[in-house]
Amino acid sequence: MSLLFDGSVIETIKRETRGNSIFVRFTLMNDCKDALYEVSLLPDCIEQLSDGVRVKQDGLYLYKQFMIAKGYSEFWKDNIFV
Repeated sequence: MSLLFDGSVIETIKRETRGNSIFVRFTLMNDCKDALYEVSLLPDCIEQLSDGVRVKQDGLYLYKQFMIAKGYSEFWKDNIFV
């Protein structure tokens, strides 16, 4: 989460095995209204990001890089050379 959002504090995490995703509810430390935000983390992208939340500069690139490096991404799926 720190790759994507500055000052994020995770409230709940729910793994969805059918969709191969992780659903996260979080707050932001520097947010004065204490709103609860949501995001769905997929192997190669993010979806369902709540309104009013900005992804850090180069956050999506770093997220994709992390997911590929850890082997979670489907980028290398069925590649015989890896």
